[in-house]
Amino acid sequence: MVYIVGFIGFILGFAGGLGILYFMLKNVSSEDLIEDKYLKLKYGLLNWGMAIAGACYAVYVYESYAF
Repeated sequence: MVYIVGFIGFILGFAGGLGILYFMLKNVSSEDLIEDKYLKLKYGLLNWGMAIAGACYAVYVYESYAF
């Protein structure tokens, strides 16, 4: 069951990260996103970090309240 909760937390964290990136990158042109490698690295890692944090938080909450 922990794996299912972790997976759901990962998906929700990833979706939340995409939502945050939508607002952060609203005024950045698509040409800048394609050409600037630093932007890809910075914001890509931010989104994956949010996904991992969502999974960790979901597992933490599950273990705190399930037992």
